[in-house]
Amino acid sequence: MGRLDHLAEQYPDIPARALLKAHLLFEGVRFNDTVGEAGGWALPSFQPYSPTEEERAAGLPASVPIPYLMVLAGGELVRLKCDPESPYEVVTDGETRQLLLDGEPVEAVTFQPRPRWSEGTTADGRSMANVGLSQHGDMLVINAAPGCEFFTERDAAGRSLHCSFCAYGRPDRRTRDLGQRIGRGRILPESLDRVVETTLAALPEVRHIYLVAGSLADSRQEGQRYLQLTEALEAAGVELPITAGPSALCREDTKALKEAGAAAVSYNLEVWGRDLFAAVCPGKERFIGYEMWRSRLVDAVEVMGRGNVLTAMVAGIEVDHPAGFTSVDEALDSAEAGAEWLLSHGIAPVYSLHWSTRHATYGHVSSPAFDYFLRLNERVDRLRRRHHAAVPGHIVCRACAYMQLDPDLCATREVG
Repeated sequence: MGRLDHLAEQYPDIPARALLKAHLLFEGVRFNDTVGEAGGWALPSFQPYSPTEEERAAGLPASVPIPYLMVLAGGELVRLKCDPESPYEVVTDGETRQLLLDGEPVEAVTFQPRPRWSEGTTADGRSMANVGLSQHGDMLVINAAPGCEFFTERDAAGRSLHCSFCAYGRPDRRTRDLGQRIGRGRILPESLDRVVETTLAALPEVRHIYLVAGSLADSRQEGQRYLQLTEALEAAGVELPITAGPSALCREDTKALKEAGAAAVSYNLEVWGRDLFAAVCPGKERFIGYEMWRSRLVDAVEVMGRGNVLTAMVAGIEVDHPAGFTSVDEALDSAEAGAEWLLSHGIAPVYSLHWSTRHATYGHVSSPAFDYFLRLNERVDRLRRRHHAAVPGHIVCRACAYMQLDPDLCATREVG
């Protein structure tokens, strides 16, 4: 019996397509010439592959560009990671690329190419690939101010207050190139013009828009940044649904976003439980707080309506983090209780797989338990059925979700 057949017997409530996606998220693929060649034309990962000593001795450099997203035969997206011990490999077979598991063909796959709009140039001569936009499947992600102030804020012991699972928001060359200055909420007019111009160029290739940026210590300033973006896009005639993903904003600022044209908001709680929230998200705890975050999620449902409020949760950090659970069953029970509370209040939770990074403040594991991730998805899917709740497709869907199984499970039910 093959690995996937064994998994299908072990997790009968997880559809075969979702099992393959989950298995690839955990196992990755081995780096080879096919993956290396695709790194030259595919949408690039912001985390290049770091070859092993043996691979470097064979001639590979210390850092190799790789694709960000693999596209499976069913259209599912999978974030790519390379692992020299993976049982998976992608090989070129004539005009196609084949995914192999233990040397046996699984299906034809490809990698998401760089979007056509990214080859354009703005009116002032800036490459559209470098104005703060990216495309994940059919979703356009606008991140014109990626630097997060929680990386620069410190606690009494001098420790950074950024979320422990996050490395993406670290202020760096990207923030400088985009004209972002830590402490300033609003986006510079010239940067905003580039964002709008590039968004208009990208519209034929996307179906919905997600606004995201680094967190600000002052959530009212942060709300103004998202209001500025939403108003500019609406004024330019953008008609696609826009989801704003700031910190949990107060009712007044959420209402302003809705009036400006935002279709939905995503106030990402990340983890369930006051103590774990404080340990994993110390900046969010200091500047908003766990109870206030939950309260603002409930307020957002009253303002935006059910089906228009999402919160992303980091699945697996409950068992990965030193402050987390030592028992997988206890972690599952806690996460399930959180999903029940969220769904009962009209909030849609979506569970993104936790990947530890080299910038994380702990490093004793590389990923949460595969069993935990699948069992959590089974439990949450059962809760969605009971609440007659679906993953809101105008916020996140099968065609853009590359670290989550939620839309795949809902889509399978709808087709069935």
